[in-house]
Amino acid sequence: MAIGSGGSFLSHPAFAQNAALDTTGFAGLCGGGLHFPPPLESTAADKDLDPDTLYLEADNAENADGISTLSGRATAIKGAKRLEADRLRYGQSDDRLDATGNVRFKNEGLFITGERANARFDIDRAGFENADFALQAIQGQGHAAEIAIEGDERLEAKEVDYTTCDPSNPEWRMRANRVELDRKDETGTARGVRLDLFDIPVLYLPYLEFPLGDRRRSGFLTPDIGTSSGGGLDIRIPYYLNLAANYDATLAIRTMSRRGVQAQGEFRFLTQGFGTGRISANYLPKDRKYDDDRGLIDLEHRHRWKERWSSDLRFADVTDNDYFEDLGSERSHSARGAIERHFDLRYRGDSWSARARVQDYRILENLAPEDHPFARLPQVLLQTRGFERNRRINIQAQAEFVRFERSTGITGSRTDLQPTLSWPFRNAWGFLVPKATLHLTRYELDLESDLDSREGKQSNPSRTIPAFSLDSGLFFEREMVIGGAGMIHTIEPRLHYLRVPYKDQDDLPVFDTALADFRFSRLFRENRFSGRDRIGDADRLTLAITSRLLAPDGQENLRLSAGQIRYFRDRLVHLPNESESSIDRRSDLIAEVIAQTPSNWQLRAGVRYDPHRDRTARSSLAAHYRPDRRRIANAAWHFARDQHEQIDLSFAWPIDGKWRAMGRWNYSLDHRTEIETFGGLEYASCCLAFRTVARRFLNGDADDHSTGIFFQLELKGLGGAGRGADDFFERNIPGYEDPR
Repeated sequence: MAIGSGGSFLSHPAFAQNAALDTTGFAGLCGGGLHFPPPLESTAADKDLDPDTLYLEADNAENADGISTLSGRATAIKGAKRLEADRLRYGQSDDRLDATGNVRFKNEGLFITGERANARFDIDRAGFENADFALQAIQGQGHAAEIAIEGDERLEAKEVDYTTCDPSNPEWRMRANRVELDRKDETGTARGVRLDLFDIPVLYLPYLEFPLGDRRRSGFLTPDIGTSSGGGLDIRIPYYLNLAANYDATLAIRTMSRRGVQAQGEFRFLTQGFGTGRISANYLPKDRKYDDDRGLIDLEHRHRWKERWSSDLRFADVTDNDYFEDLGSERSHSARGAIERHFDLRYRGDSWSARARVQDYRILENLAPEDHPFARLPQVLLQTRGFERNRRINIQAQAEFVRFERSTGITGSRTDLQPTLSWPFRNAWGFLVPKATLHLTRYELDLESDLDSREGKQSNPSRTIPAFSLDSGLFFEREMVIGGAGMIHTIEPRLHYLRVPYKDQDDLPVFDTALADFRFSRLFRENRFSGRDRIGDADRLTLAITSRLLAPDGQENLRLSAGQIRYFRDRLVHLPNESESSIDRRSDLIAEVIAQTPSNWQLRAGVRYDPHRDRTARSSLAAHYRPDRRRIANAAWHFARDQHEQIDLSFAWPIDGKWRAMGRWNYSLDHRTEIETFGGLEYASCCLAFRTVARRFLNGDADDHSTGIFFQLELKGLGGAGRGADDFFERNIPGYEDPR
């Protein structure tokens, strides 16, 4: 029988597979989802149905006095709504449907089963008693004593038991006196709430609001709870403000039993006309342990003003040098001895680029003023960006102007120009690249006193230094079979000659220059100093060789590299207090090995050997094992003579299908102390994730350690709490990945 604009007809059902009460969308739910009774077959599903017409089908149908009674696989269909039951009663005068016996209802991702129901499809209302329900979009399901739905978006339920877990064995369960679900706003509210974890009551709330999707909403977030040796019991209660689609804010109160109450705020924005950024501020009045007010301000902003113009701003400041060690923040892992602040303005042309920068530092260590880094106020960089043209002359150039400022010592500006001319010859079997560079530098100095003038220091020293290099290499390869697998074996010798004449530079200041760290990639640098205050004299030849084993698809399974520099004369350009030898005819020998095995092992080893003293200057050995996303194990040893020797072990390994253990042990062999040690547990299932970490770490000198415990809890489909334990693991366990 069809009732509505399309007229009416009476029919008996036939087999039609696509008429099923579709629950296949619940395959990803814990336990496979709700198990509805087998759907009824329907001839109506084979037809193009009018969404404004109510269709009734059954094995048996009676119609008397405007009342239609259907029994035996009775079905009512209107648009996306479908109601099935053993018995249906339809009143034509009020369009009311009464269903009894094995009631099943479906509408736009909502599924309900029960024993009794009544519905008015004409006004989009329905009620159910003693019913089970499921929401496909959030994979939520539960039971309620009463359910009332209004329209396609709103559901109200009483005496509710709700979870996103397997309902036969839920890991978390919410019981509530009343629940309202607004699927249009993607918001659920519950009153009289009790939250159970593994059937243990853990939380009682008079009111709870939870998401039904990914849409952001204003409201309280779940508190963060932890403890540490410095702050004691630490509780943070955040409130989220969804101000607009492209900006939001989070306000929080953080209570530390040993320090006091801290106010926190963060504002984030993403705009088309003003870029993206973040502003955060924390304030702790009268820290009880520090006996003073403490605070932090942190600002980030990035913007692409036009197609070629962009800017980058980063600024942060704290009230005291111990702020990060005592109170922490999301910047703690990146702020060590100083906070770098800058503003960059960039331009990218077709064949050149430019950057203007102002930069300074907030020093967090007790350094003498003369040891502070210089501020750049400002710095302007220009450089060409053309592609290298093979077998043709290439002209490139770099230019820099920078003004250096500091509270003590000589300050001033530096102008540097480096034009370069190269003529590369490259092909499949090798390369030859001659290159000539001219270093042109001029200073404008503010001398500290008349004493500097009497000592012969100039206010505008300059230098002009030419440099020539010849880089060459060959590629040899052959096919071979190792362990039954085809491989490509390569041998790649390389010679690099560098000639830079000596120029006395002792009268030049040292603003931003240091001796570059010496490793394999540095063998081919044309200046042994970083920065532009010194151009090292050179008459040297670098000899290096690399050998690789490549799979047929190009994957590198093994790489061995070794190299050494041969000097033809002494190096005469130095930095003040430089300790590196300038008379040795050979540099340290550097070798590196990287191996990737089919059994998911990656091995790395490096050594820097001093042939003059017959000893190792630096060495490292690391092994990484990662058979899948949930398993990672790392072991590393690092040694630098007269500096440090450390062991670093870390892992993340499953205990069973849901539990995973994580840990790290970073130990200083020379100081005989732990740098950082932590152990953690992670429980992750289809509906719940929990992580906890106990951590002990070096905080200042070798005798000062801090300890802390923190956790992260996520009830999937309900909300989360915690301080980002997964981010902590990603920073401290190389290769760690959240498997969700």
